[in-house]
Amino acid sequence: GFALDALESERTRGVELLSTSPQSVASYVATEGDPLLRAGLALAGANHVGEDDVPVIYNGIATAREASYLDLWGTDLVVLSACDTGVGSVRNGEGVYALSRSFREAGARRVLHTLWAVDDDATHAFMKAFYARFLAGTPARQALRETKLALARGGAWQHPKYWAPFVMSGER
Repeated sequence: GFALDALESERTRGVELLSTSPQSVASYVATEGDPLLRAGLALAGANHVGEDDVPVIYNGIATAREASYLDLWGTDLVVLSACDTGVGSVRNGEGVYALSRSFREAGARRVLHTLWAVDDDATHAFMKAFYARFLAGTPARQALRETKLALARGGAWQHPKYWAPFVMSGER
């Protein structure tokens, strides 16, 4: 996950905008500053470079703008366990424009997302524990709370940096 709040920010997670022409997506994002193009997921193919070392801008990047176009009406829960999925640009009176917001706008009732970069192994342990509770019938918010409490009580993942970034937005 990435949030290009500021190009020099730590939240870029190594993602940078490459501009090959004034009409490129990178140029548009940098000048227009559409906050929903500045957050998203870097998927397989995101680093693909085409012929003559020209970046293939669209491959492997799922932007928050694209997520907002999905039809998720009737979806109870979307889980975004990647880094910074709840981070984005703040607009006065509008809130945070982040990947998680886009999934809510697309119709998801609730979104479980992260507020900072998360450790891969800790996230695996967290999600395994969360899904064990959720799939056993525990309501999503309660499963989230119980998972956080369980990790906080001891073990390798008791420090808040491992379990605190996971938050849920949306309906109760």
